[in-house]
Amino acid sequence: MKLRIENPVVVITPSLGKDCLIKAVDSVLKQSYKNLHHLIVADGLEYYSSIQNLISNHFQDHLDRIT
Repeated sequence: MKLRIENPVVVITPSLGKDCLIKAVDSVLKQSYKNLHHLIVADGLEYYSSIQNLISNHFQDHLDRIT
């Protein structure tokens, strides 16, 4: 019998908008479990723009899975 897991998994990543965020997002997107939602939380309002730029520049095709 094959185990079926259908519950969503939410990954929450706090960020300062550094390049390591690219590695974190890439890692989540490479997971074999597809019912994933990735929430990226700016660790301060001053980091919001840099996070938004990193995500839109590197992961344009996956914006539906990243919030």
